[in-house]
Amino acid sequence: MFDRPGKNVAAGYEPDPDALRTRCQQQGGKEFAVTWVGKLFAGEVSVGPLLRRLTMLEAGAMSLRLPGFKPAQGYDGFLEKVNERFECGLCPDERRMHWKNKKDAVRHLRKFHFGLADRCIDW
Repeated sequence: MFDRPGKNVAAGYEPDPDALRTRCQQQGGKEFAVTWVGKLFAGEVSVGPLLRRLTMLEAGAMSLRLPGFKPAQGYDGFLEKVNERFECGLCPDERRMHWKNKKDAVRHLRKFHFGLADRCIDW
């Protein structure tokens, strides 16, 4: 599903990880993804932790939860592999986004869950 520019409103930016975790939980996020918000964004919510490489300990713990899926970056903690596709764990069940390639989820997470979307002044 492709989101055309300006079609859907981006989420508001929330710099506090605890408030963001609460908002994601209220919007219907799955427990594993809501918990990962607090672990990934320790100090403040920014793009850096979302794109950082996972430590061996984090990747090992995540691999137990996701068989057949090799987590490598921070955003992998919000994804779930279902039928050879990657689904967003922060979306409500009735409107879950999914992708063939996990890297395609970064734009969705930044815009619709964390308020970290790149603003385009040309549109």
